[in-house]
Amino acid sequence: MSKEESYEQAAMCYRRAGYDLEAARCYRSAGAHRRAAEIYEADRRYAFAATSFADAGLPELGAWLLAHLAGLPEQARVLLGTPPLEGDHDADAAIDTIPPSLRRRLVLSRCEIAEGSGPDVIRPVIADACAALADRSVRSDQVIEEWAVALSEAAARYDLAALVFAAAVRGGRYGADHRWKAWSVRVLGAEVIVPSPSPATPSIPAAPPGSAAPPGSTAPPGSTTPPAPATAA
Repeated sequence: MSKEESYEQAAMCYRRAGYDLEAARCYRSAGAHRRAAEIYEADRRYAFAATSFADAGLPELGAWLLAHLAGLPEQARVLLGTPPLEGDHDADAAIDTIPPSLRRRLVLSRCEIAEGSGPDVIRPVIADACAALADRSVRSDQVIEEWAVALSEAAARYDLAALVFAAAVRGGRYGADHRWKAWSVRVLGAEVIVPSPSPATPSIPAAPPGSAAPPGSTAPPGSTTPPAPATAA
């Protein structure tokens, strides 16, 4: 039995006994950094989780925790410049093929909001997130939807969050309509009426003066009422 296998077995024993932090330490020693990161994240030890995600080759996941949950945008920016650890043994990281560029931009926009930038700073990256989610040829990325919605909430741009959900619905993302309804109840206090999927992509609106109107309160741009069929004389 290799050293890494011994540490993994020890980690599983610690988990069964309820000593999760010891399990995370053993997973780190085994090179299973992503498993360790998930334990640290569940325990709200975001700095440890961020480091473990970075060592697993997923610095965007770690940086998001620092920027969004720990309120440490400066550390998040530093982590994004950290190269993946060579020789990582985590198989999960190897199969994670989602392009990181859009994730990275969402993290950096979240850093800007945490640092006091105005809400309009998120509009370009939200527009690109919507385009990716609405494109059925693009592999589904639940992280992009989740982060784009959370970023919109952090900027108090609930109209943009609604556009993210609408794009996910148009793109056929599984469960997007249910997530949109649940979000609207939690954030807006009312269940949104989810429109039928449409090939049209809504544009990102400019920041309205004052609070944004709740999503679903107006008809989609360009919508028309079809004429009644002609009747025979």
